[in-house]
Amino acid sequence: MERVLGFLCCLMISNLTLADINKANQAIIDEDYQQAEVELIESAKIGNPEAQHKLAILYYQGLAGKVDKFSAIGWFF
Repeated sequence: MERVLGFLCCLMISNLTLADINKANQAIIDEDYQQAEVELIESAKIGNPEAQHKLAILYYQGLAGKVDKFSAIGWFF
């Protein structure tokens, strides 16, 4: 029973992460980098590698505001 509940929780989190990534991708297409940052942060914090990579690029290039290479490196690694 505990395994089933654990699996369901993981499944729900992954679906939420996917939704955030989709919103972030659309925001990037629309060049709304501040919104993309908001969407990516939550997914990146729970370990989504795509979100971490995209967030690092936003920070490295300064698309979400000012260039922040320290934060970018943190998300790259």
